[in-house]
Amino acid sequence: MTVYTVEALQEEGIEPEVVKTSLQINCFSGTFRRDRDFPKRFKDEALKIVEEYRKDDIKSFIVETALYITVWKEEPKKPEVLLDSPSIPPDIAIFSERENTETIAPPPAIEPAPTPRRTIVRKYRGQEYTIEI
Repeated sequence: MTVYTVEALQEEGIEPEVVKTSLQINCFSGTFRRDRDFPKRFKDEALKIVEEYRKDDIKSFIVETALYITVWKEEPKKPEVLLDSPSIPPDIAIFSERENTETIAPPPAIEPAPTPRRTIVRKYRGQEYTIEI
């Protein structure tokens, strides 16, 4: 398990502000996601978590700043199934290590239907008048 300071990560090319504010960083030939932040007095808890990740073969490390300790956990690569090849039988799946990103369009705007109007005829002191509701 590795414990880094912000200055040590700066030597690796990662700016201190990025480490302090980002949810995800690319370093050490992988993509790491911020897992948990602890006050410095809970360093033992952070070390236990990193040890559990190590047992599960998940890469992780700890960054120690002046006020807190952050556990960073490697993001697993999501395989992508390639299905559009006519030369491959349908019972064989091919996976790619390329990360899949999709763009989702917002739903179309729905215009509210006009409210139907109703006309009421009223009489007041012998005079008729109409009201639209």
